[in-house]
Amino acid sequence: MPPIRTRRTCHPILWKYPEIHDTFLPYSSRSKHGEHLMRIREFIDPDVLHRLVKKLSSKPPEPVRNFDDGLCGALLQQTHQFVASPNCDFIPEPPLGSTHDLYWRNDARYANDDPICWPQPYNANYPFLAAVPKRPETGDQTMWFNLRESDMEFTQQGLQRSEGVLKKELVDNLRRKLESQEPHIKAFLEHKSSALLPELQQNIALCLNHISRTSSSLYDLQCGLMEVQRGWLMIQAYLDFKRDFSRRGLAGKPSPVDHTRMGCFVWNDQDAGLCFAAGLPLQLPVSPSIETTPAKPPYPPIITSQAGSDEKFGAIRRASINCFEHIHAFQNDHLPGLYSSSFVMGRSHIVALAYSIPSGALIQAPPTAASGSATTKNISKNKPNHSEVRYRKAGANPPKNQRDVFGDFPHESPFSPTPICTWLGVNKLIARERIALCPKLLPVPDPGLFFGLETKARQATFLSMWRHFRPAWLQKLAMGASPLSIDMWRKILAYPFLKASQISQSKQAQTAQDARTIIEDVIRKYTPLLPSPVQTFDATEGRQLMRELCIMNFQYELSYVDSLNDKSKPIPSRNISVDELETLTAAHQCNRRILINKVLGVHTAQLEPPPNENRGIAAMEWKARYTALKSLWSLLNSWPATKHILWRCGIEMDLFRIGRHWEGVGTHLNRILCPERL
Repeated sequence: MPPIRTRRTCHPILWKYPEIHDTFLPYSSRSKHGEHLMRIREFIDPDVLHRLVKKLSSKPPEPVRNFDDGLCGALLQQTHQFVASPNCDFIPEPPLGSTHDLYWRNDARYANDDPICWPQPYNANYPFLAAVPKRPETGDQTMWFNLRESDMEFTQQGLQRSEGVLKKELVDNLRRKLESQEPHIKAFLEHKSSALLPELQQNIALCLNHISRTSSSLYDLQCGLMEVQRGWLMIQAYLDFKRDFSRRGLAGKPSPVDHTRMGCFVWNDQDAGLCFAAGLPLQLPVSPSIETTPAKPPYPPIITSQAGSDEKFGAIRRASINCFEHIHAFQNDHLPGLYSSSFVMGRSHIVALAYSIPSGALIQAPPTAASGSATTKNISKNKPNHSEVRYRKAGANPPKNQRDVFGDFPHESPFSPTPICTWLGVNKLIARERIALCPKLLPVPDPGLFFGLETKARQATFLSMWRHFRPAWLQKLAMGASPLSIDMWRKILAYPFLKASQISQSKQAQTAQDARTIIEDVIRKYTPLLPSPVQTFDATEGRQLMRELCIMNFQYELSYVDSLNDKSKPIPSRNISVDELETLTAAHQCNRRILINKVLGVHTAQLEPPPNENRGIAAMEWKARYTALKSLWSLLNSWPATKHILWRCGIEMDLFRIGRHWEGVGTHLNRILCPERL
């Protein structure tokens, strides 16, 4: 390769002595003679090395005054680019990966593609990433350490499953660091607006609450801890850059370099000048023996620039937003010794440049007739018409009366959950004249399937089948399985009564065969044993199962209706890029999930809350119910409808003293829930 003779890549003293510069080779160890020497690995001629040492010993090098002067440098063999730095004595390898291979590693970070771990290519939309604090060699490591099993606390049941929470002293350390940052955030937001800071604060609160209160595996806790650390580091970098570094960059003279910051790789002279003047560690890759004037646009589409693209940093933001989005709100509402943790967490990863994060959420996407997993999609191709499915022989299994979907459970049944006293009779407020009952998909069985059966033994068998199917199915939902139709759920619950000989002769052969396929695909991976018909079932456990089904289906359907009616979603605009729109949409969806969780009282959940505790809008105490009602108001306020003047009172959000009178807003839900708008 021809020698490099551009002033941009040379230290001033090497520019004066070209015979020394011609012998430069990449990736050398640091010379012991002077702070401003190029890093030299070897020299072809030993006499040249002797002359270099003699000259530098007699005359110290001039200080670096411009960003295009080199203090140290290295040659990238992969791209044949020379990387020089005006204010660093070490050249890290640029991240050559793109978003095609951006994925979580064993420590839940993104290796050299992670801006909190490694210097990134400069991006004008994320300039503050160059100011991310580095991990200190000594001192407080709270925002950089990795989790170990010794950092976890276990309950007796959690120890058996290797699931626990973060130790209290570690949580307290995290809270202290976060609390020390809050005054600076508040002071900044008083004078300037920022969408990023509230987003990061929300992610931190969500993940900190999870790792401190929800029993999880070591890896899942590490994922949550990393997102707390990421949020704190990003906020600190953002505040420091906006308050200090950006001001220094415009001062006109270079500031002392701050080696506690991450720094960046820059291809553009204007950005390089700002970073150099701000005192941020700076590396400038240039191509040897070619024109070094920056191109227009300043960042050419080379492989290294992809590592600094909006898509990659936006993908990291969306991954943080959706860190625990696939965790079901009621995963720990289980019976001690009988239920296991509902969902396997930590499955999110980015698989390609244009793909969003795979959704494992129960309520992430609204169900459609075309949606479904690989199993359900194949099933739907040959699905018979409803008229064929409902055909029965005269006199054989006559059709039963359908349960009123607006009615309460039969009071005489021992499996009916305790009614919610605060919402008795609310179904009477819904106008039913224009409601058309259409087939719908549900993530878990409709509780009505367990009532109105021919015999108590059949009811007990249905309950036993769901208890057996439940843990495996919830894990399947976490992996992205689609909701099922009511007919499919009926066949799954009746599986112990179905036999191969009967399936082949049934008029509902296709539905029964589909149910059999799902059961074998789900259950046999969980346990080889299948339940057989039973005669009785514990009434207390049955009520708890029914109550859980009601809450899970309500959460899912509320999210589905919200996805249809929400008018506050981010919309395309000339002022925001496609990637920024995707990031804003992910943050908006996270906000809606949080509102729905608050409606159900999930934010007050304990590790193992009592199975029969009413929370959220079902709470008995007005104080607890009022918080959930405010969230319900915020959720429904973005739905299109002409709202009564009483509804507008919710804007003030200070109606705690009014007490139960505020619930009069519920009388106007009929206008908002009008079927024509759904």
